[in-house]
Amino acid sequence: LSDTAGHWAESLIGYAQKIGVIKGDTEGTFRPEDPVSYDEAVTFVVRALGYDDSELEGSWPENCVLLANELGIPTGEAGGEGATRGDVSVMLYTAMQLPIGGEGEDTMLARQSFVEETAENTIPMAAA
Repeated sequence: LSDTAGHWAESLIGYAQKIGVIKGDTEGTFRPEDPVSYDEAVTFVVRALGYDDSELEGSWPENCVLLANELGIPTGEAGGEGATRGDVSVMLYTAMQLPIGGEGEDTMLARQSFVEETAENTIPMAAA
């Protein structure tokens, strides 16, 4: 995380690295001011769904793009320079409805609903 010190997203980058969604480049840097490529965005989404690079056949980025296509995640301009916020939003919208790890009914959307329901039932409302 040498190139993220003091960056507004430092803690978010650190968390994403900790849970395995991002790994940095070959030099161990994250380049937080650089645009995110389509290939990188697709990779982040595939990893967020619980897929590990070691489980994928082939080499990066083709292996992540291929899996994303198989899962129905739009990859748009794979191999392109930059993914827009809109592109990433569409990828995430699709991914949130897919099973984490490829099996069962555990989805990112189900987890979000669970968190919201739990919070509503356990956090007392402030008195008006």
